[in-house]
Amino acid sequence: MKALKSILLILIIVLPALASVFLVKDYQGRLQDAGAVVEEHKTDLLTYSAEVSRLNSELNQQDIEAKRLGAELTTAMEKADYWEGKAHQRQFTSVEELETWLAGNDIDKREYFEFTYDCDDFAQDLMIAALEDGYLVSTELWSCHMLNSTIIGNDIYTIEPMTDGVQFVGKLDTSLVADNQR
Repeated sequence: MKALKSILLILIIVLPALASVFLVKDYQGRLQDAGAVVEEHKTDLLTYSAEVSRLNSELNQQDIEAKRLGAELTTAMEKADYWEGKAHQRQFTSVEELETWLAGNDIDKREYFEFTYDCDDFAQDLMIAALEDGYLVSTELWSCHMLNSTIIGNDIYTIEPMTDGVQFVGKLDTSLVADNQR
């Protein structure tokens, strides 16, 4: 019986120790599994962080584009408002009104630069100035030279934009050829 008691005593002491060893081994296994899961989550977190950074960068680019488009829209709206006020262009009522208007702008005083600021530039600027002031003036190409033209009543006139010279060309309701033959 003494041997049985000794065995029981050993079992009472050894079994908890063995159980502890198995528990430690089990916990070590679980800890390794948890470590693998943590590493997997770290990898996922890095992947998601990179994606968030990429999306933030894309969002910033979209924000910059939205601001650019907003500024463009504002400019377009300002131009539309500006030109809306100019929408009622009219013809000059007389040669005197045309000549007075021409004398009031400085386009003919600008400096001529061959191939840089020449006849077409003068004519374009004169046409734009007329539009801005509410008058109808167009550009015309005559024998490799750009001029402006306008209608006063039933008469057609050309304007030399570099000198403000005004010349009668013909009538609206007759052909130029017929007028030149008279």
